[in-house]
Amino acid sequence: MDRQTMTMKCLRCGRQARMLDMVMDARRWMVCRTCAGPGSPAAVPERTVVPTRQTRRKYACAACNYRFSSARENPRCPYCGSTGVDDDLKSSAAALLRSSGFA
Repeated sequence: MDRQTMTMKCLRCGRQARMLDMVMDARRWMVCRTCAGPGSPAAVPERTVVPTRQTRRKYACAACNYRFSSARENPRCPYCGSTGVDDDLKSSAAALLRSSGFA
């Protein structure tokens, strides 16, 4: 079934409307744009807000050697739960090459 032909019942007036014409009102009901009204904020389609991306750093667990990334300041290992987490850059291949003088 195509999204443009799918219909849904308006919870305010009870008539069938295309799903593309449905909006959420203040009571968090799905209503048609007619019932939402021209002055209603629900009558105007909302812009999609993209959350700002936090800087994620790479880590390696000292207990189980699991590698992961996290935006937290003091992360825990998601695999074993250990708080002994090192910065993954210390054990990366590039860091090893730099410390040995090859890069």
